[in-house]
Amino acid sequence: MAALRISDLLTQEFAAGGLDSAMVGMRQVLPRFDDALTRKKGVDVYDEMLRDPGVESPFETLKLAILSEGIRIEPAVAMPAKSKKNVDASELADAEKAAELAEFVRENIQRLEGTECPLAEVATELLDGLAYGHKVAEMVLEREGGRLWLRKVATKDSRYISFIVSEFMDVLGIVAANPGNFVVSTTGAIYNGDPEKIDGYVPRSKFIVFRTRSKNGDPRGESILMQAYNAWFVKTQILPDFLKYLRQFGTPLIVGKTPQNAADEFVRDANGQPIMSGGVPQTVRKEVAMLNALLALTNSSVVVVPHGAEVDLLSSTGNGEAFLDANEYFDRQIAMAILGTAQMTHEAQHESRSSKDVSQDVFGIRVAHYRGRLAGALTRDMVRLLVEANYGRQWLRLAPRVVIQSVQQQDKGALLDAYSRAYASGFIHESQLAAIDEELGLPERDMEAIALEKEEQSMNRRLSAGELGKLKNPEGGPQGDPMIDPPGEE
Repeated sequence: MAALRISDLLTQEFAAGGLDSAMVGMRQVLPRFDDALTRKKGVDVYDEMLRDPGVESPFETLKLAILSEGIRIEPAVAMPAKSKKNVDASELADAEKAAELAEFVRENIQRLEGTECPLAEVATELLDGLAYGHKVAEMVLEREGGRLWLRKVATKDSRYISFIVSEFMDVLGIVAANPGNFVVSTTGAIYNGDPEKIDGYVPRSKFIVFRTRSKNGDPRGESILMQAYNAWFVKTQILPDFLKYLRQFGTPLIVGKTPQNAADEFVRDANGQPIMSGGVPQTVRKEVAMLNALLALTNSSVVVVPHGAEVDLLSSTGNGEAFLDANEYFDRQIAMAILGTAQMTHEAQHESRSSKDVSQDVFGIRVAHYRGRLAGALTRDMVRLLVEANYGRQWLRLAPRVVIQSVQQQDKGALLDAYSRAYASGFIHESQLAAIDEELGLPERDMEAIALEKEEQSMNRRLSAGELGKLKNPEGGPQGDPMIDPPGEE
């Protein structure tokens, strides 16, 4: 490489992205598989895992926890507090514009409520990307009243979506199946030149792309189910043996005992007469006769056995505890991989309260992480598109943001008590009360009314103190209130 100035080194990218060494310096359409597991087991392995209740239950628990308290739109700049004096004109103008942009985005979301793809449902489907590494939703806009409004947001099957990337793993577009062009690469393809010339090309800006953790900048992400695969696979290998156990020991085994000195029995016809062969009655061994009688019992309710014979029922002494314990163990391992703890979906035995609190905190951290990733994808791809398409790029700095409410199941009574004691001690300042109210889900305070109320209470205390002083010392003097009866005045 020729010598470059430091400015050139800082403004250019030189290292190719996370492609195989044979692909360095080449652009390509990424293949359908997302990670090492789908390369070996096929792209449908996660679909098969999600059909297992032990996988589906914690996975759905995680999704519901992320979205259980809804989605809201917050302006980029808050309106100045009413009590704030000397508000800068530019600050007020930015706040008013930010409020306008936020209201426009809210109106777009409200319009979707009357369609088959409300935002909450789209967000729920986007979270399926946790299982597949990524999930995309296409936005379709319509022009009305001089503006572009969201008409539809539809999630797409990842099997018909491929990313077009540069040699530096920048996403340049998406290849998608469409009615006019059904060309979708599932094995990857190298290309040169303009990505728009690839069959099935769709601009990246048309899509909301949610992805989980990524490796080497790969836009396909990585499934959170990958760490649960080993436990799930071993569990599936155990189930056939468990079924065999149930078939063998689920019902008692019938044991027949023939009399010790019993003779062989005659073979009889339908009328009960011995069947003759060469003038000699045919016989059957006593054990075979007993076996035939007991086999007939499986299709009947009663059986008759020779005098002296015994019939016992042999039952299993266990209930398959080894299989049940193994199934419980692997389900807990699966929950641990998905949720970070098994206590959210499985009963905790011999666990202390502190252990449960730690598990809840671990789960809350994981929920907060993916909540932030989803909110970031909606802000980056949907909100900013609406602002740029209708107001221009210059207003992107005031684009509102999507906020997904916190869902950690905290003891709000304990929090309120702790905050109250901290406020009484002076540790919490009044400027922090708004954030505390939001965390506790309390209505917004009117700080002006609170200030007037405090001033009135202070005045009442002063007046009460003055009146009390006059009652104690009607002639005035040092016992009177110094504010009401200043010393030295006649």
